Amino acid sequence: MTDLQSNPNTQQRILVVEDEEQMQDLMRELLESNGYTVYIAVNGREAVDYYKDNIDSISLVILDVMLPEMDGRETYYELKKMNERIKVFFCTGFASLVEIQSLIEKENLHALQKPFSPKEFLTIVKEVLDEE
Repeated sequence: MTDLQSNPNTQQRILVVEDEEQMQDLMRELLESNGYTVYIAVNGREAVDYYKDNIDSISLVILDVMLPEMDGRETYYELKKMNERIKVFFCTGFASLVEIQSLIEKENLHALQKPFSPKEFLTIVKEVLDEE
């Protein structure tokens, strides 16, 4: 059993903002099997509304870049208005990653390129959650 699998993550709630059902299912399975509670938003507007109502219980937001209604960049800025210290990372395809590279550097954010391995995904989740 690896450290990631034995890490007690109960009580940590993660908001996944992803419009592709296969990716939603994959992220949910990886996170829940490692003890996290997962909420899914299918677009940026839904994520902002959910976060507003649950700001004190969300430990991390995982954001896709290409989203309907409100893209990941705009969603990030809306979430940050509510919480300056929000923990976020982007999980997106290469083309989208290039689009937000300046945001990632400016805000000192993490990003994970799709496709990813379960170990890469869980490692970045833990790294971002452990940041002060």
